[in-house]
Amino acid sequence: MAVALTPYGSPLPAGASLRSMLLIECGSAWTHATLLGMAEGHCRLLSRASAPTTHADIIGGMYEAARQVERVTGRKLFAQGRTLSPETDAGDGVDGVGLVLSAGGPLHMLVLGPGLDVWGTGVRRALATAAVAPVLAPGLAPEAYPMFQAEPLHMPMSQPVQMVLLLGPGPAAMAQPQARAALESAAHQALQLTGFMTERMRPMAFVVVGSAEEQAVARQVLGGVDIIGVEPQSPSHPGSLTMALGQIYEQIVLQSVAGFGRVRSWASTAPISHVTAQGRFVRFLAQRYAMNVLAVNIGATGTFAVGASAHGNLFTTQAPLLGVRQGAGAVLRDSAYAGIARWLLDDMAEDALREAVLLRMTQPRLLPVTPGELALDHALAREALRHVLEQGATPGGIGDLPRIDALIGTGGLLANAPTLGHAALLLLDAVQPRGVTSLVLDAAQLAAPLGAASLLDPMASADAVDMDALLVQIGTCVSTVGTPPPGEPAVRVVLEYEDGHQHMAEILAGTIEKLPIAPGQRARLMLYPAPGVDIGLGPGEHAHAGNPVEGGQLGLIVDARGRPLILPDDPAQRRARLRQWRAAFGL
Repeated sequence: MAVALTPYGSPLPAGASLRSMLLIECGSAWTHATLLGMAEGHCRLLSRASAPTTHADIIGGMYEAARQVERVTGRKLFAQGRTLSPETDAGDGVDGVGLVLSAGGPLHMLVLGPGLDVWGTGVRRALATAAVAPVLAPGLAPEAYPMFQAEPLHMPMSQPVQMVLLLGPGPAAMAQPQARAALESAAHQALQLTGFMTERMRPMAFVVVGSAEEQAVARQVLGGVDIIGVEPQSPSHPGSLTMALGQIYEQIVLQSVAGFGRVRSWASTAPISHVTAQGRFVRFLAQRYAMNVLAVNIGATGTFAVGASAHGNLFTTQAPLLGVRQGAGAVLRDSAYAGIARWLLDDMAEDALREAVLLRMTQPRLLPVTPGELALDHALAREALRHVLEQGATPGGIGDLPRIDALIGTGGLLANAPTLGHAALLLLDAVQPRGVTSLVLDAAQLAAPLGAASLLDPMASADAVDMDALLVQIGTCVSTVGTPPPGEPAVRVVLEYEDGHQHMAEILAGTIEKLPIAPGQRARLMLYPAPGVDIGLGPGEHAHAGNPVEGGQLGLIVDARGRPLILPDDPAQRRARLRQWRAAFGL
């Protein structure tokens, strides 16, 4: 297979400065349109609208979302069935169009070969940037790489894959006869597993990762099969593989989405995934404010986490098949009934839970209308995010982020939570940050569109982030590690306000409390943990914040439940604990 991409519709000249941008996000359940434009010398958010994604032809949902923007702003965006570009003197149209897509689902991939230990970290980083559902061939399922599915495979595979990723043993190992033999054996296994020898549906892409010699050996075994050879710069930084995966994803997955070809002709730059768009947004925030930032997103079909360090390093982990709608079945499979039901206050029979999950899978745009339906959505979200973060603990994933200074909740499920307390508790339960962390909510759901806008005009995008990102400061959170006896204080907290008065509280182990510090208010934070309790400096070590902390909508949150978070096995005790945690947020 040869990856060949056609030109984009309205390419931007180098260094172009745009007056306006239309950013379209097409997800598996909802499509959003965001309009940015100049106002008083700054790039500002002018309008944002949503419509259900139309899978028969994604054009329909995009038109509907864009028409809502037209009605609100009075600006004409389309002419003769395509975007009106560039912006006219009358103020109609836009100068650039950005496209964020995830409606096509993941790229189903078979991973095999003797080089998982050599290329594993780099391959993991590359796969984390694209919507990929990888399956390891038999014999290649090390516990260090939980992002790969390790399901039993048949020969040939019962479910055809779209791509094969064959990992060579590494240039240094090729001098050894057993390494060459292992590569040849893996190539033969790929032919058998994917049905090349039985004329079944064949993968549309066959990628060999390794040196020129490794690629030549694979070609010899594969015969007439067209392969894409990728030789990464280093085992841990596979930039060329990342680029190849992006092109293959577009050609195999996105090209099959009805209406994609027409939408692609509108775009001024290459379409990008939600993960990539959010990664650009998070990296900007991390570098702008010199802090480590983690953003999490629980979607209808998939869930992902993107982190960036103050130095600009990016860490990504995703599970494209775990979500709260189409991906709910995969969450139930991985967590089982008990894993999901443990987050529910009210008893729910296993059959009823399975039926509710099936309803979410078959009718993904249904919104929760009762407290019980909302609780199940949030239970699925907790488990999906927990799985993503656990798989991110391996090398090259989110676990490489040194610490979390700011935790941002993004996506519709969190943005549309009934209260900030619901969103805060979900984030704390699933992510379980340690030490002192700022909790933030992307209430306007602008992380992805602003990330896409940075491809069109980085300066204008940065302007919009500063002016209109609408990141709601939930509050600063102090999270303890270590579990003193229940009923004993875990940490003593002292807040010294700017007017000189103090507020002191002792937080009992196993509880959450909110302390008063209003939005915009500043106070010095002093923490005195109990022996054996760590708040980021070591067990029992006191902490006096050098800079004052700022208040948020929920004040200062002290989470003294310990890490890892453990729920009691006894149902009555578990429900009592859940009620206490919810009551701390007024739920």
